[in-house]
Amino acid sequence: MKPELVAILEDIADLMEFKGENQFKTRAFRNAAQSLRDADVDLAEAVRTGSIDAIPGVGKGIAAVIREFVETGSVRAHEELREEIPSGLLEMTRLPGFGPKKAMAVHEQLGITTIGELEYACKENRLKDLKGFGEKTQEKILNAIRQWNANRNFARQHRALADAEQLIDALRALPSVQAVELTGDLRRRAEVTDHIHIIVSTADLHAVVASLGDLVREVEMATTTATALSASGIRTTIENTELDRLPWQLYRTTGSQLFLEEFSALLERRNLQPASQSLLLNGLPVFPGSEAEIFRMAQVQFIEPEAREGMGEIELALANAIPPLIEEQHMRGMLHIHTTWSDGHASVRDMALRAKELGYEYIAICDHSKTAFYANGLTEDRVKAQHEEIDMLNGEGLGIRILKGIESDILGDGSLDYSDDVLATFDLVVASVHSQFTMPRDVMTERIVRAVHNPFTTILGHPTGRLLLAREGYAVDIDAVLEAAAESGTTVEINANPYRLDLAWPHVRKARTMGIRIAINPDAHHPDELRYVRYGIGIARKGLLPAESVINTFSLARFEAEILSRTTAK
Repeated sequence: MKPELVAILEDIADLMEFKGENQFKTRAFRNAAQSLRDADVDLAEAVRTGSIDAIPGVGKGIAAVIREFVETGSVRAHEELREEIPSGLLEMTRLPGFGPKKAMAVHEQLGITTIGELEYACKENRLKDLKGFGEKTQEKILNAIRQWNANRNFARQHRALADAEQLIDALRALPSVQAVELTGDLRRRAEVTDHIHIIVSTADLHAVVASLGDLVREVEMATTTATALSASGIRTTIENTELDRLPWQLYRTTGSQLFLEEFSALLERRNLQPASQSLLLNGLPVFPGSEAEIFRMAQVQFIEPEAREGMGEIELALANAIPPLIEEQHMRGMLHIHTTWSDGHASVRDMALRAKELGYEYIAICDHSKTAFYANGLTEDRVKAQHEEIDMLNGEGLGIRILKGIESDILGDGSLDYSDDVLATFDLVVASVHSQFTMPRDVMTERIVRAVHNPFTTILGHPTGRLLLAREGYAVDIDAVLEAAAESGTTVEINANPYRLDLAWPHVRKARTMGIRIAINPDAHHPDELRYVRYGIGIARKGLLPAESVINTFSLARFEAEILSRTTAK
């Protein structure tokens, strides 16, 4: 019931946004969907007891929508919106750079109602003469459609994990299930995936899958596997295995194909033969009691699941050279946070108090700079006013230190927003590209390198500018950027927002070898998004990062001594 309602609330938000309705109303539906996804709540019981509006993010209006859904199985407002706006038009707005206005224009002038029709119209050269389009726009749309077609069956990590964790929780609650484990590329924390893979040990897979209710649909059963679609429509496999075979199956289904090939060669050098159901020693099956035992049998250091990519980690493990990897519990500071001063949804106080609840010692407010007018960027006068508010809040003794930061736009020539006098008033500066994405590679590289060398830049934000499943990163020589960071001592960000996860993990591995410090930042615009840090931790672990390489694992005293003082002394 809950997954279906979450999908309806998100669809209502999308449809309202398409119509250009009040953004605060649209945002309310989107926030309510997120709160419901995260909340452990029985909707029917909440309706019965009248406690729906006690759910965070659910006001009276949305409470009425939830009540209607629980009582009738549908939402009339949703059905009316769906009738008013053809589903294909809404789907078109998923294309990068193709908003509601363009969708309505091609619909009204050419009768186009689907992405397929739009692609055909582009190939037939029909868009170039439409008002507001042109030949270049037509080519961009065609490229966006190609990208959409390539990505259409994929989901971002956070959406897939949410579905997988719901399934795992439900499976673990069943007495007939002896063990449950997430596996596949999602266990490796792949940035995007087209598959949820779960291993269970049970005597009756059919009964177990039947008990999952609306968490799965379109179920197809085989002897030892069930395939289905998850609540969000992600292809899902639930694989049954005997308990003593589970460690081997978990190992075998976790690593990338390249990793498994390399590790199999290593096992064979130890006179062990990998098979589909077990290891073989002298032709006889061997059932390791844990994954750790498999690595011991291979006489190699244990490699954490996230890192099993076949990209050099086996060689490091043979030399016992993989450090203990960072864990979320190591994090002490929350950096790169937005508030209602720019485009965030909560106040400085609320963001700070939520970070404190999560166990953080300090938080850096980094709202947008003045050039980001579209995000309500801060003018010099508003910077001063925000700093006064932060001083006041720090004076109240909230139990968490609030640092004065800014996310400064990197301007076209590589300079930062604001004069040096204003930049000097911040505790730290996150420098990010937010415009002019189509610069030639050498020009973009020079632009970012100049910003990295700027004495006021503390952290380079989302270094490649990618948006997963939506926008490729800009053309940039990331190696040259990392070299500049190493030379200048500038920290590089892993932007933990699941739509970004930028810096990518292969580059994180290179940054580690170069001695570059990393910041794992949620780029949060809402209190709930502070939890995005977990996704950044996954990328850091794929990048083989120890806690020592991440500046927001530092205590406040160390952060001030090594990071804040260093910025002012650059």
